[in-house]
Parts: sequence; C-alpha cells; structure tokens
Amino acid sequence: MIWSSRLALPVFLLLAAAAIPAAAQSPGGGEIFKSWIGKTLDAETAKGVKVALVFAADGAASISGAFSDSGKWRLTDDGYCTTWKKSRSGREECYSVVPDGKIFLIRLKSTGELSGKVTPP
Repeated sequence: MIWSSRLALPVFLLLAAAAIPAAAQSPGGGEIFKSWIGKTLDAETAKGVKVALVFAADGAASISGAFSDSGKWRLTDDGYCTTWKKSRSGREECYSVVPDGKIFLIRLKSTGELSGKVTPP
C-alpha cells in the first residue's frame, strides 16, 4: 500500500503533463516570429513561388525574389501582421505562425487559408 501511494503523485503529474495541449508546451507563433527578426527567411508562397523575407527590428519589412515589395510589420500573440506598399493595395493582413516539423506554416488569420511556409534561419 505504501508503494502504490508513493507512485500516485508521480503518475498523476505525468498524466497531467500529457494532458496539456502541445501549443502550451511549445512557443507560440509570436515567440517564434521574434526569433526571425533581422534575419533573411527563405519562404515559399502557397502557389510555390520562392521569396526571401526580412522583418527588421524597426518594424520595416521587405520581400524579394520572384517579386519584391516593402512595408511594415507588427507582432501579435500567435504571429504577425504586415502592410505592404504594393500587395493587397496597402491593406493590413494578419497571419498565424504554425510549427509543422522543420518548417512553419503561415496561415491567414481571417480565413485560416495557407499563405505560405517558412524555413527557419
């Protein structure tokens, strides 16, 4: 009886930890995005177009490769928002950053639609 009560707490803690959603155990999209600031990111649009993205610490953003644009970005809890000069007629769009193995999926917050994927630096 003593042996089983000694195991009860560790077993309970193990089961409780297993019940925590994976999102609570790993960094959120906003935390992931912070690690990208100031680095050149290899990205691919949902249509397979390869581009390079840079999100500067001062809030400036640039995209180059098959097409180019510049604009600004801001951080959110689960990702980021961008406003590009050419794309989307200057309208802000927000994205969620979702880990997917060794890459990150970028999804439009408004629809959940896949916008692209990023390979971390």
